[in-house]
Amino acid sequence: MKPGTRYAIAAAALLAALVIAVGLCFLLIGRAVQASDQRWCTILNLVTSQPAQQSSRPLTREQADLQRRYLAAMLSLKRQFGC
Repeated sequence: MKPGTRYAIAAAALLAALVIAVGLCFLLIGRAVQASDQRWCTILNLVTSQPAQQSSRPLTREQADLQRRYLAAMLSLKRQFGC
């Protein structure tokens, strides 16, 4: 076997190993992201499932507005995650 052929085979083997390693990394990252999305959906479902508790003191206009904006933001996140 010629020395040039040996280097070509070694380079092809190294390239194949790198392609496999990168593919496995993408697979593992994809699974981690999917698991994270499922956790976020669970949290968002819990946060938005029940209405806000009524306190004994009436809310000020600013507090009520802040509560509405918070709920709107959570519902928007919920739609973005596809929950």
